[in-house]
Amino acid sequence: MKKKNIILIVAAVVLVLVLLGSLGDGKKDRTKNDATEEVPTEAPDMFSVYFDCECESNLMMSRYDVELYVDETRIGLIPHGEHFTRLTELSEGEHTLVFYKSTDNSVKSTKLISVSGEMTVLCKVHCNSSSIDIKTCELLDGISGPDLIVPRLIGLNYKEAKAKLSEMGFVNIKTKTFQDAAIFDDEAWTVTDQLPEPGMSADKNDEILLTCEKPGYTFEEETQEESVKTDSESTESEKEPAEQTEDTTEVPEDTEQPTSETETPNVQTSENTAADSETIKDLIASNLPKVDGIEYTVEYDEDDGYSVMVTQKGLAEALKVLANYGSKEDLKSWETVVQSMRTMSQSGYELLITLGVKRPTFTVYILNDQNPENLLLAVKNGIVKYNVLDN
Repeated sequence: MKKKNIILIVAAVVLVLVLLGSLGDGKKDRTKNDATEEVPTEAPDMFSVYFDCECESNLMMSRYDVELYVDETRIGLIPHGEHFTRLTELSEGEHTLVFYKSTDNSVKSTKLISVSGEMTVLCKVHCNSSSIDIKTCELLDGISGPDLIVPRLIGLNYKEAKAKLSEMGFVNIKTKTFQDAAIFDDEAWTVTDQLPEPGMSADKNDEILLTCEKPGYTFEEETQEESVKTDSESTESEKEPAEQTEDTTEVPEDTEQPTSETETPNVQTSENTAADSETIKDLIASNLPKVDGIEYTVEYDEDDGYSVMVTQKGLAEALKVLANYGSKEDLKSWETVVQSMRTMSQSGYELLITLGVKRPTFTVYILNDQNPENLLLAVKNGIVKYNVLDN
């Protein structure tokens, strides 16, 4: 386990708690007759959106990467000439996709999309020197791409295996051959091994590695050649005369004589497996500092993953005052809290990856202390999903 993940989580929480305390104290200095106003805390409907984007490859000029944003939130980097996929959540309504040149924000293109349910966004962009051309942007209902089940391909020829994967939607098919031999006749090569294994789930852009062999180009022959070479070296070694000395030590008759074979200790090895949910919850909870006035709980759900919920008495009222009467300088204190929560959420996400969680999700919530059913802030895997002061 990487200690830095735990340290980042603790550091972020400490900073958040200190800032929350300062916000709570700050409300005392703003005595306005506005106690009847309510904080807008009703969270919008959120839907899963799967981005499947491709940046076309240029041979020479304008070979830059592209940054993908939704509104003002960064989704990720689309490497030049490659595919990029990301599953995220967006609120219901209209959003603007922004494609930036990674080294120059002035070079960009935008596309307006409308979110009303789970959907897949299929995009293809082309890089020019002074612009980014959105070649296609197709919106599909539902999530199309993640969790495809890898079929069994062993025994098929390469042509059959490649066609089967392509029909399912897999686009990143790679091969492994003896001495990196090139495949010219797809039907002459047989798939003898595959990664991921049959039955495993994969994203359609994940690499599917097929080990292909044909007569004269098998890895078994390579092993046999190495074995013959080793036997030959052993024979040559045996031919060399060894200087012997007479051993006059008497060996008792009941002493067991050593055998020519070397005994090896029985060492058990096991594959790294993901820690169970209760262990991870305890680990997260044990690293959250106890501070007066702050309450937090750690929960796990099969669909939503791991979450940390933070509550402080009086925070909702403080934010109401901040929203109505706070200066830009005052608002920075909340922005710092938001950034700290993003750091905490991202660190938790990286921790789950380190622990071997298959579909890591780490969400941090700040709850409305006046009505815990409503939220003040939600950050999932480092991405802000809801901020009460933005609504």
